[in-house]
Amino acid sequence: MVKVPTPTHEILEKTAQSLGVSHDDMLVAETLLAEPMAIKTDPERLTLARDVLKAMARVRNGEDSQVVVKSFAKADALVASIVMERVCEQLIRAQFGDVSNSVTSTLVAPYPPVTLLYQFKERISEVKKQAQAGIAVNAGLALGSLFAAWGFIWTRVQG
Repeated sequence: MVKVPTPTHEILEKTAQSLGVSHDDMLVAETLLAEPMAIKTDPERLTLARDVLKAMARVRNGEDSQVVVKSFAKADALVASIVMERVCEQLIRAQFGDVSNSVTSTLVAPYPPVTLLYQFKERISEVKKQAQAGIAVNAGLALGSLFAAWGFIWTRVQG
């Protein structure tokens, strides 16, 4: 077993610059996919990640989740579920400290209670497990359910 340390932020930034990747793109990829170099390695995945975050913001702002999800009928359910999970994690962290990133700048406070975010993460986990296992996931149906739950969560936010 070889232990590989996590690269520092400075190393990632220098690598991004040498590859012609913007700092903002790198941060978005790190926040949403845990893959800072996704803009170079898989730009379609990063585009989908951004689209999911924008859709989550639209639902958070009151747009009908069933209208929003229509554009994700053929989307990669695994990538979408990873992004949703990462968004929840960032919102949970934001409630325990000052966290500023692409998620918290897109989805501004007040945030849903941590318990609801953890319950939502459990629902996401089910979709993610099926997609990872290679089970044919109807992305439109799975994501429709998740976006509907996301909309419900935001109805519980006091603000």
